Amino acid sequence: MPTNDPACALPAIGREGAWATCWLGAGVWDGWRAMAYDDALLDWAREQSLWPSLALARAYAWREPTLSLGTHQPVKDVSALRARFAQRLARGELQWTRRPTGGRAILHDGDASFSVISNAPACLRLSVADSYRVFCRIEAHALEALGVKAQTAEAIQTSQSAPTAPAGHRPSGAYMRSPACFETRTQTDLLDGSGRKISGSAQLRRAGGLLQQGTIFLPGGIPLDAFARAFSQAFEAAWPTAERIPEARITQCPRFQALWAARLDDYAAQSDRLLITDPGPGGPPAPAPRRDPI
Repeated sequence: MPTNDPACALPAIGREGAWATCWLGAGVWDGWRAMAYDDALLDWAREQSLWPSLALARAYAWREPTLSLGTHQPVKDVSALRARFAQRLARGELQWTRRPTGGRAILHDGDASFSVISNAPACLRLSVADSYRVFCRIEAHALEALGVKAQTAEAIQTSQSAPTAPAGHRPSGAYMRSPACFETRTQTDLLDGSGRKISGSAQLRRAGGLLQQGTIFLPGGIPLDAFARAFSQAFEAAWPTAERIPEARITQCPRFQALWAARLDDYAAQSDRLLITDPGPGGPPAPAPRRDPI
């Protein structure tokens, strides 16, 4: 990886202060359950006083092809995507979910995704653009371990002496017009050696915490086990002196369980509404209510 790439060095932010981290493992998830889980993790982290500088991370794949929408995407985007994927939707081949984070729609099919959650003031003091750069560095190191050299769009522009582009994570006009994340790019998206976008991410901030969600597409797919191993190693290397919290301390915590149970209902209902909104001719019937046990 070129040494002038901002995604080349692991972030220094994790080398300062008393941190605690937890790697939450990897698994295959229904989309709406995965989004509920991340949302609950964020609110659980925001409540923590025992670990005031906490970083959590996990990796996951999608159980079936799923369209995930950014939390603020309008109805017109839903309609455009419904028209684009009408045949697959009519055959019941696609699921829908809304993410808690922003950004544009992604068709998850053969990709690997990750989430990072933090309540640390050192993270929250960063601008959105700078916090994206921190997480891109971790992600780029994981990809490098898999033999994939990735650079941010802004790093490629800098190395090619391209005209100055909008700073940070500010989206382009094309981005604002497209309903699909991978049809365009921002300055902090990761690109492969050919300039192809292979990763996009989005962030949610609430008072006292942030959630970064990202997904990676590689030609031929990306094995979840290999990606999870590489990402967990890069994540822990970014916080080399942190206290390591066992996963069970969080996932078996009664407060987290309660938060997750509440979010499951919310995200299941959102997913069901997306499936039945303006179904059109041959659209899917209203699904039965879903509420799986945790």
